[in-house]
Amino acid sequence: MGITLDPFINILQTLLMEKFVNSESHEILEGVYLTRSKASPVWQTYFRWDGKTFRKSTKKREFEAAKMVALGFFYDVQRDETGTLTQKAVPFTKLAEVYEAYVSKRMISRYHVDTLKRHLMPFFGDVKDVRSISQAMVTQYIDCRTSKSARQPTPQTLNRENTVLRQVLEHAVDQGWIEKAPKVPHYSERLTRRRRRHFTTEEYRTLHRTARKRITRAKNDPLQRHTLWQRQLLYDVIILMANSGLRVDELQSLRWRNVDFESEMVVLERAGKTRSSRRVIVRSSGMLALKRIRERRREWLDERGREDAIAAHDPVIALPTGKIVKSFNTGFDGLLNECGFVYETSDQKHSMTSLRHTYATFSLTRKRGKRAGIRALAKQMGTSERMIQQHYGHDEISDYEDELRGVE
Repeated sequence: MGITLDPFINILQTLLMEKFVNSESHEILEGVYLTRSKASPVWQTYFRWDGKTFRKSTKKREFEAAKMVALGFFYDVQRDETGTLTQKAVPFTKLAEVYEAYVSKRMISRYHVDTLKRHLMPFFGDVKDVRSISQAMVTQYIDCRTSKSARQPTPQTLNRENTVLRQVLEHAVDQGWIEKAPKVPHYSERLTRRRRRHFTTEEYRTLHRTARKRITRAKNDPLQRHTLWQRQLLYDVIILMANSGLRVDELQSLRWRNVDFESEMVVLERAGKTRSSRRVIVRSSGMLALKRIRERRREWLDERGREDAIAAHDPVIALPTGKIVKSFNTGFDGLLNECGFVYETSDQKHSMTSLRHTYATFSLTRKRGKRAGIRALAKQMGTSERMIQQHYGHDEISDYEDELRGVE
């Protein structure tokens, strides 16, 4: 009597199917995969190289950490017994991907990855072998970068971008893909540092008065309620920035849980371009601006019979309806025009960031009260003492007349 294997085969197929369905797989590089099953949180890597299949546990549960291990294993397999790379060419796209994973793991990726994608990839992206990147090619890249737009980048900008290029090439050396990295130039910034545009005392007074007049006009027209809300919020944001030194993007990240009305501080949680976490002291007029924003929100809720409290996670920079305002550029430009400010070039025009520069300048040069020290100001503004000295030192000898004369 024959023995049928159909039931056994069906069970085996079912088990294999369940394993496939319950697994997760990602291709992290062409032909290189990370997988894991629901039964195990640890990532496994597998790939084929030179006709052989390689499998290995990364022993990592975090995807980015596992990705680094997997890529390292993949490139190790490409080495021969002497420790040198095989003749297989490594394209720049592969170098870029490995570098991106490297900086992402170290939480420094935002500017580096942006520079990599915006400037380096368009030029070096077609390079099939990173060993072909010569000194001449780096020079060609610099020439291409400086002629990319009508406005030539400053030495400061080029130096920041070149730092990324230098790191990418050094990473290729570390991986053993090239023997020596070409030199990437560094440009002198001494004669090109520009003081950042701020509002003078009189300009700030004009800005303040004009903003209040625009609010009054909108109040007198019941059809302009939305315009009124926008102008009120813009006015309070101006006051807040000029009395705290916050960056625009830091301001946008604020939630009501970050505002401590009792101690007159706001707490930043990995906010803005620097992903800064710090406590910021806000002057009394800035705290009053925050209270006005909160009160308008409370009034809007009360008008609709809503007794729910303002949620701690609600954004601070929002209209009374709770709608987030992502940009004040249009309203601020309209305010500047009404102020009658005249600018010879677009570079001289004030921006919202000028309010941060105004805070720094006034803190360093105020005539009354104690001036802020550079170290304290750097901590308050989330920057370095060097940046404070280079960009915000609008002070002159006359600003220190009382101190130098010994006047109390």
